[in-house]
Amino acid sequence: MLPEIEVIAVDTHDWNSDEFSDGTSMTADPGWISSGDCRAFAAPHGCVYFAGADHSLQWTGWMEGAVRSGLVAAARVHEDLANAAP
Repeated sequence: MLPEIEVIAVDTHDWNSDEFSDGTSMTADPGWISSGDCRAFAAPHGCVYFAGADHSLQWTGWMEGAVRSGLVAAARVHEDLANAAP
């Protein structure tokens, strides 16, 4: 794409061997969507709101999903706090 650029180094990470990641990106089990289980984290559980790539209902497992999920969760927190104010 940029023929005038010279690549002098590339860095990568072995996520499958990473002791903290326990593998690579999220892979949904069969039936995760059709059973409705995918919506388990869509609503808050008490005062706990979930956001992240693995909990996103769009672009699940991708950075775009994490951003969208974060925006949705932040909007819900904002709305719930506004409605709870005296």
